[in-house]
Amino acid sequence: MTNVPNSTVLFFQGTTGVASGAGAVFGDGLRCAGGNIRRLATKAAVGGSASYPRAGDLSSSSCGQVAAPGPRWYQAWYRNSVSFCTPSTFNLSNALVVDWSS
Repeated sequence: MTNVPNSTVLFFQGTTGVASGAGAVFGDGLRCAGGNIRRLATKAAVGGSASYPRAGDLSSSSCGQVAAPGPRWYQAWYRNSVSFCTPSTFNLSNALVVDWSS
């Protein structure tokens, strides 16, 4: 992900989409990943970007324990002390849906 402040970023996975994928207000953004949430990794954003997995990290499917085919929702949660829509000091990335196949 890019264009984020230099801060800590939590990457997480959900088993369903919140409000059928439309999301729900959470901080200065929308939380779209719902259901059973699994934290994948915490990374430092440097130079306005952060990513997971990096070299040496477990894959998203391994860390997320994806054992059965189907969709998973991925998102990142980061600190952002500049408030936009709300006085909250955190925001979320857009969600990415991956449909894992067998």
